[in-house]
Amino acid sequence: MSGAGQVGESAVIADRLLAQGLLRGADVRLRSPIELITIDDDLGGAWPASPTTYVEAALRDAGVPLGAGGSRVVLAFAEPRASKGRAGFGPASLAALTAHAAADAVIVFGHPRLAAEVPGSAPLLLAWHRQRLMQEAAARWIRERLT
Repeated sequence: MSGAGQVGESAVIADRLLAQGLLRGADVRLRSPIELITIDDDLGGAWPASPTTYVEAALRDAGVPLGAGGSRVVLAFAEPRASKGRAGFGPASLAALTAHAAADAVIVFGHPRLAAEVPGSAPLLLAWHRQRLMQEAAARWIRERLT
């Protein structure tokens, strides 16, 4: 199988994971411009984490307007990392999540157990991990909900 075929099949699997639906809330309609708020709980570890910029890049490449004035989407990154010495979100990430609890949607790039830690009632989507594949799938999910 060619590399291009593998990437295409992987993207289909990533999209199917997100198509399982929200862990919290009803399906959401989003308005452009999209304001992305990034909360990265994985910074400062022994190994660098994957960049958090793939969602933004994919939306820009698709021509989606970004910035304030439309819907706010929180991107919460928190993979299990032994170097953190804890499970779940840290105090700074929890404070940031609380500050943005009124967002139009929250996408958690981490384990499903983290959903219970996200304050507020915003619709919450689980994207499992922060690698490019899931970030690009999250960007497609956002695009599909634009009104």
